[in-house]
Amino acid sequence: MTAFPAAFERLLVQLHDDPDDEQGWKDAAAAAAAAVAQKPARVSAGVEGSQISSRLTLRGRLRARAADWVEADKGASPEDLLTMARALLSENEPLPLTGSVRAELVPLPEAPVAAPIDFPATPVALGGIDPDADPELERLADAARDAVDRRMWPEVLSTGEALLAYAESSPA
Repeated sequence: MTAFPAAFERLLVQLHDDPDDEQGWKDAAAAAAAAVAQKPARVSAGVEGSQISSRLTLRGRLRARAADWVEADKGASPEDLLTMARALLSENEPLPLTGSVRAELVPLPEAPVAAPIDFPATPVALGGIDPDADPELERLADAARDAVDRRMWPEVLSTGEALLAYAESSPA
């Protein structure tokens, strides 16, 4: 591990193991800041093909928080590093996405947009049938419409079955 990842991980461990030791985590934050004093640094979580670790490691916390990487600009302040370290240790605190120390979250897959369901046109509708074409079909369709209007569902079912039986026996 290079200087920054090791120093930043020490800061995480210090905050986790002894959160009341203010001087300890200030020293650890200063060491992490010194590691990026001359050049920026990035720590990648290595989430590709990995399992989320429950261990207290920098990479484990990055994975647990769904962060792809943490990046610190050259000259990042100890305060910004502490803010990021606290956010990584928390399960609820949002990770800083801007500023001198920021996280890049693992991109989530976009949900597919549901396509509207297109129902095919029915060959014969209950309305608009030419009475000269088939009087029996018209009679059954009228009986079905009348049963629907009266909300007589058993009659709707029996008339519908009669319509289906007639359609199967009809030559047209």
